[in-house]
Amino acid sequence: MLESRLCYTPSMVVCTGGTTISINYLKKWGYIKPIPPREKLKEMYQEKKATLMRETAEELKLQQEKLKKTSENMIRGYRKHAEKPDK
Repeated sequence: MLESRLCYTPSMVVCTGGTTISINYLKKWGYIKPIPPREKLKEMYQEKKATLMRETAEELKLQQEKLKKTSENMIRGYRKHAEKPDK
C-alpha cells in the first residue's frame, strides 16, 4: 500500500504545480480574473446585500399595494352583488 502511494506522490506534485502554472498563465493573458483582496470581497458583499434588501423592500411594498387594491375590488364587487335584489 505504501509503495503505491509513493508512486503517485510525484505525479500529484506535478499535477498540482501544473495547475498553478496554468492558472497564472491564464490570469496573465486575461482569460481568468484575479481574485480581489479580502477587503474588496467584503465591500462587494455588503453592496450586493444592501441592493438586494432595497429591491426586496420595494417589491414587498408593490405586492402589498396590489393585494390591497385586489381586496378592495373584491369587497366592492361583493357589496354590489349583495345590494342587487334577487329576481
